[in-house]
Amino acid sequence: MKTNNPLSIFMIVVATVIWGGAFVVVKDGLSYIPPLWQLSLRMIVASVVMLIVFFPRLRKISRREFREGIIIGIFFALALVFQNIGSVYVSAGKASFMTVSYVAFVPIIGMVFFKQKIHIIRLISIVLCFIGVGLLTLTEKFTVNCFDTILIICGFFYGCHIVAIDKINRDSDLVTIHLIQVVIATVISTVLALIFEPLSGIQFNNQSVSGLLYCGILEVCIGFLLQLKGQRGTGSFLAGILFSMECIYAGIFGIIFMGDSFTFKMALGCVLIFCSAIVEAVGRKEIGKWILRKIL
Repeated sequence: MKTNNPLSIFMIVVATVIWGGAFVVVKDGLSYIPPLWQLSLRMIVASVVMLIVFFPRLRKISRREFREGIIIGIFFALALVFQNIGSVYVSAGKASFMTVSYVAFVPIIGMVFFKQKIHIIRLISIVLCFIGVGLLTLTEKFTVNCFDTILIICGFFYGCHIVAIDKINRDSDLVTIHLIQVVIATVISTVLALIFEPLSGIQFNNQSVSGLLYCGILEVCIGFLLQLKGQRGTGSFLAGILFSMECIYAGIFGIIFMGDSFTFKMALGCVLIFCSAIVEAVGRKEIGKWILRKIL
């Protein structure tokens, strides 16, 4: 059983704060750069940095790792594409909670494609998540706007991404696979940007460039590496709670820096999605063990 190393906990906290801040940075950057080009440029930054730092690892890459990197890279790219487009007319805080809807899709994808059983705890997580998403998105006329729908699709592809990562061979090098998926996401987002968005829509200034550097270097490169190192020294229960805090940080940053506001209904939806994320992350056995320790 893993012990909770203080340094590992600190790494995960820093990573989730970085990711939470990225929602605000992306939202602000959309004022200067169209969504697909913003994604493409920040992934180009991440690709260049990671290729410089980790290029020697590519010499040892196996065909299996290359294939795994391409598969998860496609899902990673699609999730980011829908996330960026959906964030155009949705607040940073709301976008972050909508993205966490992947916790409902992961067990459903596992059941449909890999015949995995859905235990009662996971069923509770799915129900909480869908109720939360409904409170966040449904209007009084029970309709959902197109950008909320796009963010739900983003959550689905993040779910596919998580399931695909779970199927990666234990002997595969995760840093190398992450490098491949970043490059794949760069190629896909750049091709889509060239097709659907004009270059004339890009405005480079101090704010937009600093945003690209933040997302490319801090969010994609450093955040992921902190996650890898942090998870190795942290128990799954605590790690699950810490990673679930990403959407909370994004909501707080959105209120402070973007002036986001939440109605009571939306706030309740956020709470339910957050609870579903914790339930899904820690799993049935870990919850049981934690409850027993607290009682006894």
